[in-house]
Amino acid sequence: MRVSYRCNFDGLCPMNPKIVDHYTLLIEADAMIKVEELRELLAGYAQKAMFQEDITADIASRFAQIGKVTTSGLHSGVETVCMVEV
Repeated sequence: MRVSYRCNFDGLCPMNPKIVDHYTLLIEADAMIKVEELRELLAGYAQKAMFQEDITADIASRFAQIGKVTTSGLHSGVETVCMVEV
């Protein structure tokens, strides 16, 4: 079974931590993910200045059962989409 999880979350811009970046996350998993654990992980990014590419890789590394992680965000008017397939 393939399960999709979609949500929004915030992170601090690594180039200017005074700016809050807004992201959309899509996870396509081969098994169930506890959404409480996912929300806890995502909440932590609001306190860390990280690049979107690093956030995407970090999310993928936290859940071994994930098939694909995609994040999208808008940075200085440029939409960035990152994808990791595990």
